[in-house]
Amino acid sequence: MNPKNFCTRCGSRLDEGASFCANCGSIVPQQPVSQKTPFALEPEQPRTPGVSEQVSDTSAEPPSETEPRKSTPVGPGVLFESAAKPGEPADEKAWHQRTWIRALVLVIIVLVAAVFIVRGRLASTKESADDKQQQANASASDITKDAKSYVFKKHWRIGNLPCDYLGGAYSYFDNEHGEVLVAQGVHRYPGPQTRATYSDLSSSGFTLTMTTYAPDSVANQLKDPNAISGTQVLYVKLISGDNIEVRLEETILDFEAMLQHVKKYKVTSETNTMTACKDEAAPGSSENDALHPTTSSDSSGALQQPNTSTHSIGFAEFSAPSITSNSIRVTPGPGFAYYPTFGGNWRITLRGGGFDGTFSVPTEGRYDLVVTHLTSAAPSCPGNGFSPITIQVNSLAVVENYDPAEHHNGSHEWVTDRWSIEARAGQNSLRWTTGSLCTHYWIQRIELER
Repeated sequence: MNPKNFCTRCGSRLDEGASFCANCGSIVPQQPVSQKTPFALEPEQPRTPGVSEQVSDTSAEPPSETEPRKSTPVGPGVLFESAAKPGEPADEKAWHQRTWIRALVLVIIVLVAAVFIVRGRLASTKESADDKQQQANASASDITKDAKSYVFKKHWRIGNLPCDYLGGAYSYFDNEHGEVLVAQGVHRYPGPQTRATYSDLSSSGFTLTMTTYAPDSVANQLKDPNAISGTQVLYVKLISGDNIEVRLEETILDFEAMLQHVKKYKVTSETNTMTACKDEAAPGSSENDALHPTTSSDSSGALQQPNTSTHSIGFAEFSAPSITSNSIRVTPGPGFAYYPTFGGNWRITLRGGGFDGTFSVPTEGRYDLVVTHLTSAAPSCPGNGFSPITIQVNSLAVVENYDPAEHHNGSHEWVTDRWSIEARAGQNSLRWTTGSLCTHYWIQRIELER
């Protein structure tokens, strides 16, 4: 018997082609529906043995004969099932579901990746900052070597002179001596009584301290074997390019107080700009040269050589920290001290300062006093520099308020003067005293001739 001929609800026989059950009025299904339909089931009714367990979908029209309705199985891996909308195939609905699932998974993956990327960048930025800090900390101890090594590699001009002037005129720095002067091609190192130390190193500069211990004669006068006659503290600062600023603070022993057995110092300071050596033209003038000598020459610019005349009676040489002399003895007085920078000679920096000395001659008579000295330059001073001195021999004035530049056509280079003096046999006294200084007075050599 064909089950299609019986009502699935009451079991009554159906007429051929009937759409409704004549007994209970139920709709006769035209095509079997899957048992796994997601729609609600009708309450279970008594069934006739042998009749197939099928349900009818009373809420939807029968599917097309040419495109049967498909159901989505429920099982592992399937999130949910739903019936296709009228006119929409079931497999297209499943495709949309899978597309949304894939999009959701993709969004999650992108979000997770973004989180890791951001965290990675933050970590990288932190590591970069830590690396920079570590590099800064690592270089903090030696970053100052940059300025020092830069200055050490250069030769520095003295005033406006070309560095090759008269065989070489420049200064340079080293660890052992501090600042070394080169004049006429000769390296003038600080004396053995001078000690150089470096401190306050930074990327822009450093401090050089040059301490000069007093000679035995001064130490004995002060009754202090470790007495210091002076210090030069140079604050070297990189400005730009090949320029440095050198600020000098000089402490000089007060020799007037020393004569009273009192250790007292006077402090002076000045600032100059120095330029690294390179090919240059002839020298000019500059206010930066105001307080230091420029070169060794007479008033015509010719190189001044020490007098080697056979008539020489004695001399005193001031081009080194220790005064070299023969038959002339010099005792430094107020403001008179060796200056290692910008030429390396002795100078007088105070008004009324200077030195005393003695000299001996075999017979009474007239002698020549020959002096090599200079007036420092400064545009703000009379004559672009003014350093008057008074020289006395046996308390008699040889010259008074004599300015070397004024008497040599305004030259602020080394000049040589010769004066005739009267001396007595044996020991004679000598005194050098500055007047109203506007710039420093420098002395290189005293020669006594006949």
